[in-house]
Amino acid sequence: NKINTSTMMDALSVVTQLRDLASEPQNREAIVQDQGCLPGLVLFLDHQDQQVLFATLQTMRYLAECSLNITTMKNELGMMVSLVTLMERSVHSLSSRFNCVCVCVCV
Repeated sequence: NKINTSTMMDALSVVTQLRDLASEPQNREAIVQDQGCLPGLVLFLDHQDQQVLFATLQTMRYLAECSLNITTMKNELGMMVSLVTLMERSVHSLSSRFNCVCVCVCV
């Protein structure tokens, strides 16, 4: 269990740092163009920890605010499927804040 907690903290740390970088408009295009960032964010969409999940969605929302990123994000393997799954899950179990952020990212 100690390893699991450590893994969640590592994931939260990574996605929080990425979110903080993405909050700066001048970083958004470079983050999406990076070979590892977007695929990593897609993986975090399936994370069990709600803090990690929400920080991931916030990061994606920031990235989607750059119009140059939208096509790349929509075409990222697994992105749209994971977002739709999250929206469907949020209707039944998660808070409405997830649904709101998912809609912002999908549009």
